[in-house]
Amino acid sequence: MDKSYKVIAHTGCMGTMMNQLESVRKALEYEVDYIEVDVRFGADGPILTHNLPEEGKGCILLRDVLPVIQKVPGVGIALDLKEWDRVRETVEVLDQYGMRDRAVYLGNFMGDMDHMKENGGGVPCFPNVYREQIKGRSARELDETAREAAKRGAQAVGMNYLAVTKEVVEAFHRHGVGVSVWTVDEQDAVTDMRDIGVDFITSDRLDFITDRMFREN
Repeated sequence: MDKSYKVIAHTGCMGTMMNQLESVRKALEYEVDYIEVDVRFGADGPILTHNLPEEGKGCILLRDVLPVIQKVPGVGIALDLKEWDRVRETVEVLDQYGMRDRAVYLGNFMGDMDHMKENGGGVPCFPNVYREQIKGRSARELDETAREAAKRGAQAVGMNYLAVTKEVVEAFHRHGVGVSVWTVDEQDAVTDMRDIGVDFITSDRLDFITDRMFREN
């Protein structure tokens, strides 16, 4: 598929269980660039869960999915961090599997960028920019927001696709910052995002957004 954007497979893609090996394996059946997992921290290090785990509820570890992804050249991991204070532990685990150069951080806030730069091992960060920061803003205000993102070292910013316009994308691109949109699950919306020039699209519906590769896992 000839496309200008990179595809991030949302955790739980194609109706699978979120933050489980079945979701990762399903994503690898498609032409994706990154596979997203939600990350928190437990007694054994980085764990995959969106919410705080309930007592007695088992979560798999980051180290459980990295060997599966590592075997497939060209596919990276997108770590949607729900906590930031122990981010150095993700670097240690990524390095165990040679995956640091194939990782990005999602989900942190612009105000966390100094912490991420100091502790995140040089992994690119895509901090979130929220709807109220861009919706209905003037060109000057958009430029200021984009300039701040660039100043703080964001390689891209994450946004709800419903708030993204061509003007928003152009403002961030002028400052060398990419735009990553979530979560785009309709074909028409995928086309719209492609046409306005976004750089990354996160989706559950990989059948709408990629060619199937029929990789063996």
